[in-house]
Amino acid sequence: GMALEGLNGSDPKKFASVYAEDGVINVAGLNDISGRAAIEQNMTEWFETFKDVKLGFSRVWWKGDTMVLEWVINGKHHGQLFGVKGTEAPIGHYGLSVVTLLAASPMSGHCRRSPWPILPGQSRPRQEAYAILWMCVPVEDARHFLLCKASMYIFDPDALAALAADQATRFREADPYPHLVMDDFLIPADAGELHRVFPGPDDRMAWDRFGAQGYEVKLGSSDERAFPSPLRHAMHDLNSGPFIRFLEALTGIDHLLPDPHLRGGGIHLSRPGDHLGIHADFNWHDDLEAHRRLNLLIYLNPDWQPGFGGELELWDTTGTELRHRIEPVFNRAVLFATRSDTFHGHPSPWAAPVGTHRRSIAMYYYTTQRPDDEVRPAHNTLYKGYHV
Repeated sequence: GMALEGLNGSDPKKFASVYAEDGVINVAGLNDISGRAAIEQNMTEWFETFKDVKLGFSRVWWKGDTMVLEWVINGKHHGQLFGVKGTEAPIGHYGLSVVTLLAASPMSGHCRRSPWPILPGQSRPRQEAYAILWMCVPVEDARHFLLCKASMYIFDPDALAALAADQATRFREADPYPHLVMDDFLIPADAGELHRVFPGPDDRMAWDRFGAQGYEVKLGSSDERAFPSPLRHAMHDLNSGPFIRFLEALTGIDHLLPDPHLRGGGIHLSRPGDHLGIHADFNWHDDLEAHRRLNLLIYLNPDWQPGFGGELELWDTTGTELRHRIEPVFNRAVLFATRSDTFHGHPSPWAAPVGTHRRSIAMYYYTTQRPDDEVRPAHNTLYKGYHV
């Protein structure tokens, strides 16, 4: 929209032109900015304070005549702000704008097509609550606010509820055991942020290093204290009540328990040559005193290409026949039942160029009881070719 062009082009006149003559901006804690001329003057001063400003919208919600815009601004602190002299330091500014449209003509509905829903003479904008969170922080840290909002998740609860209703039968009747592949699983902006902050093999991290050739060669960590904050918040979201209810609705497994200890789960990373042999997972969690029932794997590999390897393989319940090969593409989730005979792995070694890694989130879910025909004595991981 023109307002976005004006902001990113440091053009106060263009920015103000989208407001009606009597438009008002209400900024929490500051005086109202009333009228198009005042808005232009305010933006002139603002551009003198902040140079090289760029704004992007990450998410937009619309209901009735109200729109909520989530945005991040990056720039440079050039001029004076509230008595503080310019530092030329990079800044990040995260906020939410709640925009109310007061219809003034039958054409007002066309405003809804613009990312900044204001057209002169058609609607009179009034920003009721602006910048719920308003602060200047280092530009890199500003992105982290996108995943630190207490009222939001990295997934869309409504979309997952619809998915559960639509795909429950498919999951439960899948061959060779219950499973489902779900693309575009997380909110895209959040999935991108998780990939961006995902630690590398040489980062200072609490990596566990597995080196059993032919069975398990990878890096993993379940120590959330060492995770970048977006990843830590992601773990909490995937262990949250709304997410557990989605899993119960999809799978038909009641009374599911999350694992706050992340035993065996958390984040996994494969380097060139790393692999995971075909296996059935451990079936009992001593700390929870509970049976392992579900595995959820979420892949964060935007650069994956055929030939890189690392595909997830699902084998039959005897561990003798490959049934499905699933590519670990970006923002794909795979959910499957965990029993003593649900054999899986990625035995094809990771073969991407050096510096390109296989990244995934692994979450496991439990119940205190399980069907009698699935009960087995407690065991650790059972590898094909070694244990079975």
